[in-house]
Formats: sequence, structure tokens, C-alpha cells
Amino acid sequence: MKKIIGLSFLLAALTAVSLAPSPALAGCGDPPGPGVDWRNCNMSRQEMPGANLTKATLWQTNLNRSDIAGADLSEADANRALFLETRMPGASLDGGRFTYADFSRADLTGASLKGANLSRARFHNAILREADFTGADIRDADFFRADLRGALWIDGKRRCGEDSIGACR
Repeated sequence: MKKIIGLSFLLAALTAVSLAPSPALAGCGDPPGPGVDWRNCNMSRQEMPGANLTKATLWQTNLNRSDIAGADLSEADANRALFLETRMPGASLDGGRFTYADFSRADLTGASLKGANLSRARFHNAILREADFTGADIRDADFFRADLRGALWIDGKRRCGEDSIGACR
């Protein structure tokens, strides 16, 4: 009798667990939207200009060669995301976490990176003209041959000069 009661209790518990609501996690096939979860997804070569990706989870997401011009990535969590050769002019990355992200050869002309965590991010040969880095964390970020002309630097006061290739001068 104890075995039957124990088995009945176990089945009831398993049924309750399987019927409990699970957290909604987006998949790689889900459309762009606020809070989308694309961690570890291959989203390369996508056309998403103006997309709202606020608070998106983009851990190790591949967005290489995509068009996300004017997109809103504010407060996105994009640790180790790939943005190689991605079109991002006018995009907002304000307050986002882009540690170890790779923006090599990306176009971030006029992008807003205010308060973004860009520590250890890579910007090799990226176009960052007129970008706004006010309050951004750029510790150990790599700007090798990046075009920073006219960018507003982290202090929010200094504009990078016409000779600002690889560093704000």
C-alpha cells in the first residue's frame, strides 16, 4: 500500500511540475522585439533596420554582416556577440553590456553608446565617426585602426579630432 501511495504522490508531483508555467524564452527563429532571447543564435546577414532590441539577450549571438541601422539595443546584454561588418549607423547601444563583443569593420557612424559597457570589446577598422561614447566603459577595448573622427569621447566634452584613427586625439 505504501508503494502505491508513494507512486501516486510522485505522479501527482510530476504532473504539477509539467503543468507549471515555464518562463517564455525566445528562440532563434523569433522576430526582433524588446527582450528577445537570441543567445548563441546565428542571426548573420539579417535585414533589421530600426529593430527594437531593447533589453535583448544576445550572448554570443552572431549578427555578422547584418543591417541593424537605427536599431535600439539599449540595455541589451550582448557579451561576446559578433557584429563583424554589421551596418549599425545611428543605432543606440545606450546602457548595454557589450563586453568582449567584436565590432570589427562595423559601421557605427553616429551611434549612441552612452553608458555602455564596452570593456574588452574589439573595434578593429570600425567606423565610429560622430559616435557618442559619453560615460561608456572602454577599459581594454581595442580600437585598432578604428575611425573615431568627430566622436564624442567618454567625458562627454571632448570631440575626437580629424587625426583620430585608432585612438581619440
